[in-house]
Amino acid sequence: MYKIYVVEDMAISRAALIDMLEDNDHTVVGSSARADKAWLEIKNQDIDLVLLDVNLAGDHNGIWLAQKIRKSYNLPFVYLTAYGDPGTLEKLQDTAPNGYL
Repeated sequence: MYKIYVVEDMAISRAALIDMLEDNDHTVVGSSARADKAWLEIKNQDIDLVLLDVNLAGDHNGIWLAQKIRKSYNLPFVYLTAYGDPGTLEKLQDTAPNGYL
């Protein structure tokens, strides 16, 4: 199936998502709670999809990471977030995500 990288700062949510993906025959090639760590790992792996939270631990958020991904790679990403306010949605759209949940 797909090789997926998960970026989620809530450990329990990240673990549940990874379990669900693996239960459905996807390979989770890595995960991180921080955008900067994820960026370093994403650059060095063969990945089909990044699942990306907006609010992350550390100095950078998911939008920062999405901008880096869009600039450097033809790598699809889908935002997974509880944020749905118009300001956040506009910022997300500016990164041209492949999806938003």
